[in-house]
Amino acid sequence: MIAAGLEQVVLEHNDKYETGVGFTPEHTGEDEKVEFLLYTNEEAEPSQELYLLIDIIQN
Repeated sequence: MIAAGLEQVVLEHNDKYETGVGFTPEHTGEDEKVEFLLYTNEEAEPSQELYLLIDIIQN
């Protein structure tokens, strides 16, 4: 799943940007990976990666 509606953010050196990110999982499961990738200068590979492992349960 790729989050829709996220905009491109351009930052200058030492700038900071904070925002909330919401998503709706498509299925239940344990240790599901949510990834955040930071790209710089339009490079093909991300310069930084962060991932969270979450458990998704049905209510």
